[in-house]
Amino acid sequence: MTSLIANKVSIDVAGASILRDVTVSLQPGELVAILGPNGAGKTSLLRALMGLTKTSGGSAELNRVACHKVAPQDRAKLISYLPQRRPLAWPNRVIDVVALGRFAHGAALGQLSPEDTLAVSDAINTCDLNKLAERSTATLSGGELARVHFARAIASKTPLLVADEPVAELDPRHQVRISDLLRKYVDNGGGALVVLHDITLAARIADRLVWMKNGSIFAEGTPIETLTSQMIKDVFGVQAYIGNDKHGFDVRIEGAA
Repeated sequence: MTSLIANKVSIDVAGASILRDVTVSLQPGELVAILGPNGAGKTSLLRALMGLTKTSGGSAELNRVACHKVAPQDRAKLISYLPQRRPLAWPNRVIDVVALGRFAHGAALGQLSPEDTLAVSDAINTCDLNKLAERSTATLSGGELARVHFARAIASKTPLLVADEPVAELDPRHQVRISDLLRKYVDNGGGALVVLHDITLAARIADRLVWMKNGSIFAEGTPIETLTSQMIKDVFGVQAYIGNDKHGFDVRIEGAA
């Protein structure tokens, strides 16, 4: 089974401690949401797990191999990564950008196998991009482009998905659509590690919440175990009301603590 593990990972930059002894794991069959204020180290943790940032201590491992030692093409067959910033080198058709998700499998533009073509078509349909498939990415809104990148990620059909704020810039309808897709991806056997700022959304879709503060993990557990007004006050410094009904959790921020 594919596994992604950060074991006591620390990162120091210019004398500043960005992460301190962070341990977290991911495997297929679970959706893990990382929560925390700006500067908590969430993105740095994801980059360390992807082998993109050098660690000062501890280890980040993919299938028990140090992530930075795994060849990019091999890593891309096991993990789809959606960074917070997703610049495109040049404008291209939506369908061609989504097809990039198949390149780790040996595909090339204009040379997709039937399996590649089906994966791309499914991703475009799933992300509600059919009407945009032939459009240039230069003509898309930020929200539309976010859906294109998510489609590229799921087109790769990897066992694991790591995403940094995948619903940022999306309107409410597509926030719900993407969150449902994340949940479906996991229910179908994948594993997802996702940074989210929407606490209600995280609590409704995640199996496990990882609460980060000041470069460390403050708490970890299921939403029922860890989602409390006191937790939100301790981590974010705000007062919050938490409801729970047949639709799931509802978090309402009421003001600064």
